[in-house]
Amino acid sequence: MLQEEQNSVNRNERRSDLFKHSNDVLNAPTFAIWKRAILLGVGLIGLNIVAVFVSLICLGLPESDQSAAVNLITYSIIFLALVGTMFTDIPKFKHIWMSWKPYAFGLLIGGLILLLDTFYFEFVNLYYPIETGSNETSVRSVIDLYPVASIVIMGIIGPLCEELTYRVGLFGLLKKVNVILAYLVTGVIFGFMHFDPTSGNIALEFILLPSYIVPGIIFSLGYDLFGLPCSWTAHSLNNLWAIIAHIVATKGQ
Repeated sequence: MLQEEQNSVNRNERRSDLFKHSNDVLNAPTFAIWKRAILLGVGLIGLNIVAVFVSLICLGLPESDQSAAVNLITYSIIFLALVGTMFTDIPKFKHIWMSWKPYAFGLLIGGLILLLDTFYFEFVNLYYPIETGSNETSVRSVIDLYPVASIVIMGIIGPLCEELTYRVGLFGLLKKVNVILAYLVTGVIFGFMHFDPTSGNIALEFILLPSYIVPGIIFSLGYDLFGLPCSWTAHSLNNLWAIIAHIVATKGQ
């Protein structure tokens, strides 16, 4: 009887250890508030400012290449700016990338989001035929021109930039005020950053909006539980899945 009780305690301890919050993740209080604010500013405001300047530089390129070049160059610059902002903190947090748990749960969360997206689009298609949104159209044009660069920049570096901006920056700041507020606001802002008000089909943009807001909330959950490697893995999986699926589909035509 005592042996069974001991085994039960050991199982509970292992289960608790698997899901417990760790002070080592980037949302720990040791990560400076002002740095979170800078990450948010660089990723949210700086991204648009850099995009304007890069657009001017790329005016000499053929029109078909301009959008792709602007996207790839802008995200590369923002990535360097974000990493530079937290460069002095890298040694302090490098150990969070060494555990298998964030990546494993990131893959699970990413897979869950892919399933939710599939069910959502199938359901909506019953009542409203879904076309490709403005954001997705822009992304696909970049992939068509630069498939390998798209995998690296939009599949790996881009998600890391967005996770540093929205999870470490925005979610980390708002969580100090209210946890529920942090989840909701981060998800909504993340969603509307993929919303194009200039689209010719504004109804479609609103229909597609939940497919960005819900993942934004779930990415925040992954970050909150297991840190940046988890939310980045989930985010990257979704982007890479879309990129590679598009490459495969276009090669088959």
